[in-house]
Amino acid sequence: MFDLPGKPHIELIARTRDEKIVLKGLRQKKLAKIRNEIEELNHHVKIAKAQFLLTDKGNWKFNFLITETGQTIGTKQIIRKRERRLDMISKSVRIKRR
Repeated sequence: MFDLPGKPHIELIARTRDEKIVLKGLRQKKLAKIRNEIEELNHHVKIAKAQFLLTDKGNWKFNFLITETGQTIGTKQIIRKRERRLDMISKSVRIKRR
């Protein structure tokens, strides 16, 4: 995980053992592209935090963001994962209450 300094807080998540892909993703040109995307999105919604995932091609893909008011905006995939986690937690709580 890499944090880019500044506002909003930007998190870059790299899930790979291939250092070449990580170094490719950390090039100035790739980081500038992220900053430009965040600036564009910030015109529409005030962002507190944004997260990007590293693809196997060394590009950063938007994952989710959290607005300054606490709302979450993300990809369909991350929303589904969140719903599954909440469902699992809910089932776990119901089992413990029995």
